[in-house]
Amino acid sequence: MLRSRTTTFALVAIASFTSSCSVPVHSYSLAAPQHVGAAAPDPVLRPSRRAAFAKAAPTAPARILHAEDCKRVTKANGPLPASWREGASFDLRIGEDASSLRLLSTAVLPGASLPIEVLERRHTASFVADAAGGSLQQVRPGRWTWKAPREPGVYSLRVENRYDGESVCINAFVMRPYDGRGTINGYRVGGYPRQPLNGDPAYIAPRGFIEVRGDMRDMWVSPHFRLDQFLCKQATAKVEYLALSPRLLLKLEYLLARAHDRGIRASTFQILSAFRTPWYNARIGNDTRYSRHAYGDAADIFIDEDGDGRMDDLNGDGRITARDADVLYELVEDSMDDEAYQPLQGGLGLYAHAHKAGAFVHVDSRGTPIRWGTRIPQRSTPARMTERASARSSRSF
Repeated sequence: MLRSRTTTFALVAIASFTSSCSVPVHSYSLAAPQHVGAAAPDPVLRPSRRAAFAKAAPTAPARILHAEDCKRVTKANGPLPASWREGASFDLRIGEDASSLRLLSTAVLPGASLPIEVLERRHTASFVADAAGGSLQQVRPGRWTWKAPREPGVYSLRVENRYDGESVCINAFVMRPYDGRGTINGYRVGGYPRQPLNGDPAYIAPRGFIEVRGDMRDMWVSPHFRLDQFLCKQATAKVEYLALSPRLLLKLEYLLARAHDRGIRASTFQILSAFRTPWYNARIGNDTRYSRHAYGDAADIFIDEDGDGRMDDLNGDGRITARDADVLYELVEDSMDDEAYQPLQGGLGLYAHAHKAGAFVHVDSRGTPIRWGTRIPQRSTPARMTERASARSSRSF
């Protein structure tokens, strides 16, 4: 997915998440378009280009895919086909951020213009694009501008390389504008601080939120994550609102790929808490005014492939302890020197025994590295880990 250039996407706002509930593991039956296939081999593109996401050799030509078909991809009832979980053979830049994922998500305000560009030096004339809604205009070969419609919702965009038939689908969320009031269409949001922390633009209140209706909850927003994994934990409503950062999605996809590289079995990360509205964040007793969860770029994660609601035995010692979360912490820490990881820098925290799901790790993509609950040197004893966790318990993020 990621390369040396900035690799993120502008997904935006929605509502809250708490560190007290885990997302259940779902069982789905696969229902993807029959004509969605793997791309044909491209003898020109170098297979070594993907440092962050290994791309398996394609085996069959892809049939023509249109933007309307992308809706069927994102609504697949089971895991996406393998070809959609692999990195594309080309990078796309949407706005200021780039990625090689074959399924991407972004968000804009109504009527906004969104630049889309293929970051490929060769064959740019072979790329085509279309959109199911809004207006799409080609600026030059391999570059387009999409103007969002006025009506909030999710619109599908597609970019295809006619040279080998490979397509990338984009979920373009048109947000419901947010004027800073405590509610939006009756949904409690609360208030954001008027001044960003230390003048950091990452702490500017969202200008809009993704409007999530019932039929959108289970849609795929990236190859391994669904929209409902990020929704706020406050009382479910017919219409919910969400802030979801693209960099968070890209960071989670990156870390999941790194986990696979280390032989860790994980179809996704279970997300204990992601977005939280300021109202909900205060309601659960978190007095951190600038919690990254309220800005939609933070997630508390663990791995639960056996479906028991707790962290799996990642270190293979036959027990479920804080050392298993330490494996994830170490994975993130070891990624910090990777050039592809630099655009995804942010917070990293270890929570040893803070929830019924057991230990978990906090990650966010605030843009500046910060750590707390530092990984215990030499895999120290659970007793020492608990002692260090107690020292951290008064600090919430």
